[in-house]
Amino acid sequence: MIDKVDRQILSILAKNARIANAEIAKRIGMTPPGVLDRIRKLEAKGIIEGYETRINTKKINLGMTVLVMVQTNENVGLNEVGNKLAELSEAQEIHYLTGEFCYLMKVRVSDTDDLTRFLEKVGKIKDVRDSRTTLVLKTIKETLQVRLDES
Repeated sequence: MIDKVDRQILSILAKNARIANAEIAKRIGMTPPGVLDRIRKLEAKGIIEGYETRINTKKINLGMTVLVMVQTNENVGLNEVGNKLAELSEAQEIHYLTGEFCYLMKVRVSDTDDLTRFLEKVGKIKDVRDSRTTLVLKTIKETLQVRLDES
């Protein structure tokens, strides 16, 4: 488990992963080597999995966000189709689901022509039976941050 200090460190890093250890230490009343030691332990435990750069997708011509639900013919518990979907560079997230559809994908494309090409790739994957696509008109909230309170 993690304690209150780890939660504070994670909260600060979630907002700015490039912040200096000295600044984190100053904010929470620790020494920089103590903060670095805690960060390394959080990484070693797999609590911190990595650091990513947030890119403005509109500025690189990938401004269309699409949610795609995929039905498959694969047996329950198998994720072969999911693994193939994860190989597609347009896909940012793949979620294995219960219910009528097996997977939910969050996808970034440039326009409807790009979306059509993407859906053709999905349709060529063995055991994909059907898909349902929804265009996102506006994103209200999008984050990788998680709730870090005590509960």
